[in-house]
Amino acid sequence: MLPKEYEVKGKNFIVSASARGIGKGIVEVLASSGAQVLATAISNTYLEKFSKYMKEKGFPIETIVADATKSEDWEKTVNYALNKWDNIDGLINNLGDFIKKPLISVQDGVETLMSDDEWKYILDLNLTQAFLGCRAISSHFIKQQKGKVINISGVAARKGVPNALAYSVSKAALVQLTQTLALEWAQYNINVNCIAPGSFPDPNMSNDIQTQEYTKNASIQIPLIPLIQNKMINVKNIIIDSKSGYSGAGQNVKNKFKFTNIYDSVSAYGVGSHKHMAEIDQELSRISKKKVKVFFTPHLIPMFRGILSTIYLETSGKNNAIKIHKFLKKYHKKNFFVKIAKFNTPIGTGEVMNTNYCNISVCKNRKDNKIIIISAIDNLIKGASGQAVQNMNVAFKMKETLGLI
Repeated sequence: MLPKEYEVKGKNFIVSASARGIGKGIVEVLASSGAQVLATAISNTYLEKFSKYMKEKGFPIETIVADATKSEDWEKTVNYALNKWDNIDGLINNLGDFIKKPLISVQDGVETLMSDDEWKYILDLNLTQAFLGCRAISSHFIKQQKGKVINISGVAARKGVPNALAYSVSKAALVQLTQTLALEWAQYNINVNCIAPGSFPDPNMSNDIQTQEYTKNASIQIPLIPLIQNKMINVKNIIIDSKSGYSGAGQNVKNKFKFTNIYDSVSAYGVGSHKHMAEIDQELSRISKKKVKVFFTPHLIPMFRGILSTIYLETSGKNNAIKIHKFLKKYHKKNFFVKIAKFNTPIGTGEVMNTNYCNISVCKNRKDNKIIIISAIDNLIKGASGQAVQNMNVAFKMKETLGLI
């Protein structure tokens, strides 16, 4: 249970630029946890759709169209919230943007400088917006002698990103704005903090990023995400049986078998309550846009490393095992670290040991609308360090396979 000061039920929050991406996720978590939320966006393009979505989920939110880079819009937003709720407990400054632009670029002997407008555009979106938001709400927070502010920065705040000068500078400045306000407002019991997330998955990202670089539980999500995205399977009855080597079974399981001969035994663990179930449900629900609850049971088997997941699925529409296999083969054609085996071919963890590959096999079942997908990874590489290196390569625009083959 969360400490009382961290409970959000019954609290009131403003979240800027929150109709998509990180902001949208923040609003969903706050509203579903019992908070009242005012979501803002510069236009109704996504805001109206998001509001309808939240209402259908049973967590209605307040919305307002406002430009977070304009002081008059911030005053309008704060006044709207106070008219609705009488008090505001928290402000989350989420607006931000990125453009790839160096200070000067030279191509074919022609020099191109970053313009005044390009510099100001990024600083306004990443820094000025937070200053204006904090200024607009400062009087209210000081009068009530409490309040919480969270500014969303980025990893570029700690280490500059080449060809992203304005972005890196603005994110670093946002951290300093946060630290300075935290000191100035501590006497009023106002907390000011900053979160610096890394690259974040978005529905508009490419297939390889969605299915490889940002997925956890790789042996499960890599095969399932594209099938759910394209509505090729029924999400109501997903059964997952994962066999894990000793190194991937978690500390509690290791302690349990510490003084026994695990090489003469197969054991289920975390049955019906494994800690990764919530994580799997969350990510598959996000992709499906409807609530997904999988049946997931892991087993400890007599080997040191590797994970083999056997996934039992029901296809939708006229899809069958052959169509699913053809689709996955085409989908992952350019994904270097995902290999689709020949149709109806059993695979094992030995084929991926000491590699960053995820091998996938689609197998038929006695019933046309039922299929079996087998997925194998090395948990110590693809399931850990290898995937981290791959993420880094993609984030920093380096060759994806660098250091991995």
